[in-house]
Amino acid sequence: KMTDFLHNLVPWGTEVLVCIQDSRTSFGDAFFKLITGLGDEQAYIVLFSLVYWCVSKPIGRGLTFCYLCSGWLNMQLKYMFAMPRPGGEHIVLLIDKPATPSFPSGHAQGVTVAWFFLAKKTGVTWLWVAAIILPILVGYSRMYLGVHFPQDIIAGWLIGLIFLAIWFGLENRISRILDRIPALFQGMLVVLAPVALAAFNPTEHVTAIAGSIAGLGLGYLVERGTLDFDVSGSTPKRIMRGFAGLVLVMAVHFLLKKALSGLEESGGDLAYTVLRTGRYGMVGFTAGYISPLLFTLTGLANRSANKT
Repeated sequence: KMTDFLHNLVPWGTEVLVCIQDSRTSFGDAFFKLITGLGDEQAYIVLFSLVYWCVSKPIGRGLTFCYLCSGWLNMQLKYMFAMPRPGGEHIVLLIDKPATPSFPSGHAQGVTVAWFFLAKKTGVTWLWVAAIILPILVGYSRMYLGVHFPQDIIAGWLIGLIFLAIWFGLENRISRILDRIPALFQGMLVVLAPVALAAFNPTEHVTAIAGSIAGLGLGYLVERGTLDFDVSGSTPKRIMRGFAGLVLVMAVHFLLKKALSGLEESGGDLAYTVLRTGRYGMVGFTAGYISPLLFTLTGLANRSANKT
């Protein structure tokens, strides 16, 4: 069994972590805490939004869905294998231990998917360099900080690359199928499919991913049908667009969290699933549609000629 194999790797993985942590320094502690933040969800909210608002809408949309679907897969695998995080007297935990199981590493998988996607879609040399270096650095940081075994990191890299290969092989075919579906049914599909996934496995991370997919997907559809804003413009205007959009998205995220988190915790399992999924759905809809609407109303972006 795969689970037995993973459990047999724990002693070896622990030896590797002890070896890595034997070389710890105060600079390394600070540096790798910073590096591991590049794999956090908040960093990718910023990255996806800026690409979609300021660089390329098709790449931004594709990057968002690819990363979130990969994240959903990662969560299913984590709970399927239910491997514990590193522990014991020989492992120094330098950050709070995540509540989710250890295998495979979500940080390693996510950073691999995001940066290889951008490199493949753009062909820009420095992005290819980042796509190679960042997964290595983020993966090493997770071991250095004591929250992942090396087998978690290696699996995260491999699963990310396999997922990307499948994604790139199917995306054009799926896009052609979706383009033939009326917009109303596309909206129903993009909302109901992730909501069903959240109901199937209503954990903290899965509900956040499902809500984000639903909200972003609906936002993208509404934006394309009503605004179709143009991402071009001067560099100062793009910077202002990115700043204004991020402020709006973070404000919605903060206000909804403050207003609903208490109800999520006290209202039972159903209330938790519905409210958390809805909260992240609203944040996603803000990024996909409300922010572009703000850009067009303030002159930070223009609507396409056929939407004016």
